[in-house]
Formats: sequence, C-alpha cells, structure tokens
Amino acid sequence: MSCRCPVLSSDSDGVSSSIIQNQTGKFYSLGNISQAVNEGMDLMANHQLRESIRTQGTTHVTTLFTPEQYSTQFISMLNSLGINFQG
Repeated sequence: MSCRCPVLSSDSDGVSSSIIQNQTGKFYSLGNISQAVNEGMDLMANHQLRESIRTQGTTHVTTLFTPEQYSTQFISMLNSLGINFQG
C-alpha cells in the first residue's frame, strides 16, 4: 500500500487489520485459487476501483501506521513482555 500498489492477499490474521475489502485492497479465501484469480482480474479490469484502492490504501497507511503509533505499540509490546521501557 505504501508504494501505491493495489493489494491482493489471502484473508489471514496478519493482514486483516490493514486491508479493508475493496477499499484498501482485496482479499480471497486461503486456497481459493479461482477467487484469487477473479479478484486479480477485477483489479486489472476495473480502473476506477484500482485507483480508489490505491488512493485509500495510501491514506490508510499514512494515517494508521505513523512512526509515533508504531513506537507506542512497540513500547507497549516490550512492557507486556516484562521489559519496562518508558521511551
């Protein structure tokens, strides 16, 4: 998303928090090759949707994944592991 490429991914835990179907990217069910092909074909054929996904994806990344938020979440993870870090 940060390089303005439309994203197509299997629907799994790690990416489901950053991809919103047909807004910031596209999902297909894990192992469903025909669905993956159909979603990919839609991205290639539907120029308006592809541009919308690219634009919304970039906005999504820059607003929800800022360096400040990343560092706050990283410090929280360290603290949850018993590593007291105040930053």
